[in-house]
Amino acid sequence: MYCGVDLPVRKSIELANYYFGFNQWSTQVLSLSQEHNEAPQPGLYKYTYSAVVRLSFKDGRFIDGYGKVTTEEVNLAHCLKQAKKLAVTEALKSCFAAVAIIILRTASPNGGFQQKVTVHLLDRQYTYWVHDTADNTDDTDFDLQGQLANM
Repeated sequence: MYCGVDLPVRKSIELANYYFGFNQWSTQVLSLSQEHNEAPQPGLYKYTYSAVVRLSFKDGRFIDGYGKVTTEEVNLAHCLKQAKKLAVTEALKSCFAAVAIIILRTASPNGGFQQKVTVHLLDRQYTYWVHDTADNTDDTDFDLQGQLANM
């Protein structure tokens, strides 16, 4: 049974920064193209854009995502801007939807704990240790439930 949560892109970025480090991953717009445009009625503009975005990790692994949106506005400049922005956002959502972060907390030999983070990118995965601390405090945990409640 699927129990996933559709996170806003900003929350996905916060999680990526927390678990990977802000300089351990990046995004790149590979393509942004206009698929269709029309003026259904005078003074109304309708544009469809598609985008391909790559989510890359420092170790060279990556995942590509695709997004396509249609916007309808009375202002041509705003319609174009929104269509492009939303297409890139949808492509980024697609990238993050293909990433699963699994956190396992284990006792450390020095008396503290270690968090083992496994990242699955569709059919690829890699694992690394996030941190090792000597105390047993939980203040370094990312509060996912709290983050979800604040959405």
